[in-house]
Amino acid sequence: MTGVPRTLVPLLTLALSWAVAAGACGGPPVATPSRLWTMADLQDESHRGDCDNPAGLGCQYFVMPSATQAKDVLVFKLAFSEGQPMGYMTTDFWANYDRIWVQPLYFLVTAWNQAAPMSNRLKESDGVTPAGAIFSVGPDSAFYSPFWSVFYVEVPPGTPAGKYTSARQLFDEGLPMHPGANRFASIAPAGVDLPDQQDITAFYRAMFDVDVNDYLMPLANPEPPTDTQFSRMLASAKRSPTGWIDGRPVEYLDFGPDNFSANAALEVQDVPLYVFRYRKADGSYDLLGAPNVGGVAPAFSGVGGFVSAANRPQFGGLWRLYLVNLPSGAAMLDKKMASNPVTGALPDRLKDRVLRVALNGDSCFPLLTSSEGLTDNCTWLDSQRALEVNLGRSALVPTGLQPACPFVMWRKIAVPDR
Repeated sequence: MTGVPRTLVPLLTLALSWAVAAGACGGPPVATPSRLWTMADLQDESHRGDCDNPAGLGCQYFVMPSATQAKDVLVFKLAFSEGQPMGYMTTDFWANYDRIWVQPLYFLVTAWNQAAPMSNRLKESDGVTPAGAIFSVGPDSAFYSPFWSVFYVEVPPGTPAGKYTSARQLFDEGLPMHPGANRFASIAPAGVDLPDQQDITAFYRAMFDVDVNDYLMPLANPEPPTDTQFSRMLASAKRSPTGWIDGRPVEYLDFGPDNFSANAALEVQDVPLYVFRYRKADGSYDLLGAPNVGGVAPAFSGVGGFVSAANRPQFGGLWRLYLVNLPSGAAMLDKKMASNPVTGALPDRLKDRVLRVALNGDSCFPLLTSSEGLTDNCTWLDSQRALEVNLGRSALVPTGLQPACPFVMWRKIAVPDR
């Protein structure tokens, strides 16, 4: 079973006691308490040697010190979905919650424009900075989530930006409200920000010995330049220093609209995020050490996920971790195996195949690497459909673990800023 040494990879080290589905450990379900980790919790745990992270995760799996900035940053996660590389960051994490709800979020506008709702945002005293968004629930509440149902609230022109700082004030004055698109925005402590290009590049070179550029840039079309792709990817989210909860100022990371789904009861709908593991000689399971695979719809639903014409997935955001029990012969293609044994160079055709898992990896990798990718007989497990068709229900085990992971890259292209 080919993999990356666990000491070198900050991948899921799922404590099997967290699994809540029968068969996850070959035994009955295990009762575990419910808990929410906010971004502030994840940052706090990242500075402890005995951290209490979700499912026994590494202390710096979600938040880590920046390589270039004097602060902490969210960790960019490379994964695969629909046969292509995708990328996300994790902001919040739930264990064993029955439901996660959308909550109201309010933006103040001086006039309503349905075609461009943000065009008339109320401004701060500088006349440029938009007035702070008003959150209805804070991270100290068990009902908090980064999933918001947006309302645009009309206020008279000339209203001081600091006049309204709580949802109660808006309702007490009976201000007109207009519903908008759902939005992903996670309240962030002052010391956590988004990673920059150097953070991401250094992380993947150290942990995987791979260049993230090979996943960001479509091999068939090397334009636009890689640095532009990085800039676009990181621009898909923004840090906002202006927000309010019950009269208190807050900062938040805004990942934009239309990037998760909720039902009529305002319950956020999760999709699978698959984590690979293999059976050891003693019969127990261990993690393979490969990037996760993101689903696009409920498990075995046969439904395709909707992606806008601008390359913005409208699913995900909230995920449910599934354990993938791999059969004998499945393996991950690592960089050493894929590189030319004489020159050490990684063939272009294999650059974005590295770190993928194949059902028949033990047998197909030798031919794949000897032909430098010209002959590919591998059954790649890099999509929800591939996992469901090739492994079936018994090998895909749901857990009670649900991370909030907004996309910043989809099918090798940056998710656009909106």
